[in-house]
Amino acid sequence: MKGVKLAELTYEEAQEWINEDSIVLLPLGGGSKEHGRHLPMGTDMYLCNCLTDRVTERFPVVTLPTLAYEHFPAFIEWEGSIHIQADHYINLVKEIIISFINHGVRKFLLLDFSFSAYFPLVTVANEINNHYHGAKVAITRTGGLGGEAKKLMESKQDGHAGEVETSMMLFAQPQLVHTDRYDEEYRQDIPGVTVDGVQHIYVSNRMETPHGVNGNPFLGTAEKGEALVNAMVDDIVRFLEVFQKTPVDQY
Repeated sequence: MKGVKLAELTYEEAQEWINEDSIVLLPLGGGSKEHGRHLPMGTDMYLCNCLTDRVTERFPVVTLPTLAYEHFPAFIEWEGSIHIQADHYINLVKEIIISFINHGVRKFLLLDFSFSAYFPLVTVANEINNHYHGAKVAITRTGGLGGEAKKLMESKQDGHAGEVETSMMLFAQPQLVHTDRYDEEYRQDIPGVTVDGVQHIYVSNRMETPHGVNGNPFLGTAEKGEALVNAMVDDIVRFLEVFQKTPVDQY
């Protein structure tokens, strides 16, 4: 059974889907954030929608419109990049969730393709858990999804607008990728932050490479992008199958 997009339903149709057995999916992907010279400002939104559409086709979630204004502290100096301060962002997402809690919904999945919003989203999940007993908010860790497909990646260091995002966009929105404008460049971490590919310490930073890229987009391919999208969707659907059956008040 597939899900529905709430924006496409009438009010009467929505009533049939919104209840204590529902899982409400809120997609989070910024629609205005620099992604180098080769990817559009809406990359996070496009890729979030790509994943969301496929999850909705495979699982009976109630999918909300994508929240396209995000928490992006590392990009405040790049023209056109919209950043919502953490306290405002937390309150906004909480209000969206509470709107459905008031109508009996108990389970939520935040499909986060914003990366830097993860920390305020954890605060949202914890505050909902503490103040609305019997409601549970789950959050995707996009960097951890699609593990098997990520073995196809060739980059030793990949991040913003690099091999992964470029590959996914070549699959999802190839007409928006400027393949003649690739830049390979890398953001430097403080030594010791990451050791043998594992992050040991978190240090706040800004995107300070010349063209706003952290990785090698030259290695991106549509085939890798398709594999990544499919593997990420598989991971999300597997979780939803368990989440649907799990009594939230046990955790």
